[in-house]
Amino acid sequence: MHFYMTGWGEADGKSLVTRYGARPGDILFSLGPLGEAKAGLEILKGGRAADKKRFKRLVRSFWEPRPFLEEGALIGVRALASAMLDNSDGLGRSAMILSELSRCRVRLQAGPDSVSPALAAYAAAKGRHWREYVLSGGEDYGLVFTARPGKAGLVKKLLPAAIAVGRVEKGKGVVVEGYEGKIESFRHF
Repeated sequence: MHFYMTGWGEADGKSLVTRYGARPGDILFSLGPLGEAKAGLEILKGGRAADKKRFKRLVRSFWEPRPFLEEGALIGVRALASAMLDNSDGLGRSAMILSELSRCRVRLQAGPDSVSPALAAYAAAKGRHWREYVLSGGEDYGLVFTARPGKAGLVKKLLPAAIAVGRVEKGKGVVVEGYEGKIESFRHF
């Protein structure tokens, strides 16, 4: 048995934020968890009751993702973002999409503030680098968006949970600082 779903909607055009408006100099922000759902799925596939109990937050991030609808609407209404998309494919893939559509390079600088304590603990317990989850995760459904530097203060004021995870430059592709591992795109099942 297969299930399919299609959603339809309308936008007023005034507060619409596309994926192709990023420009060199913009700051890349993330709002919502990064990599938690990937870890949660890994825990569920592993089937270990101890991991499920210890890392409940990660499992919940996979089963019960929180869409950032109100925050996305605020970003649009207040014209905070130059480009935006959800984080269903992971930060690395989201950065690549923004790079391709905006015809610029995205330099990812995901620091320790981009990982939750639960995910950092899980990655350490598995002997893996937390950036692997942050960059390659998926199904988190947070928001990834770019903002002009002059709007960064307003972004932080209105959305204090938003964290800067990179910047936009002239060029092509995605460059990752502080991580030499492979970034895999999340594959929806």
